Amino acid sequence: MERRHIPRPQHVLIVDDSDDIRHMWKIWLTFWGFAVEEARNGAEAVEKARVRKPDLVLMDLWMPLLDGISATAQLRA
Repeated sequence: MERRHIPRPQHVLIVDDSDDIRHMWKIWLTFWGFAVEEARNGAEAVEKARVRKPDLVLMDLWMPLLDGISATAQLRA
């Protein structure tokens, strides 16, 4: 598959409580040249996003500790 040179975010934060889903996204996005960071729940995502602000967040909605909707609200605030 040929990589296309199009403008895109450089840093992506993948947030999902499923190891398999995070792994699948990480493989795909890394192949396309993105820097990828992972979080297992919303609380971890908020902490990581405050340290290194991602250009894009892929957020699961249903997770333990802090769900995706609440985590997104905190990130937007």
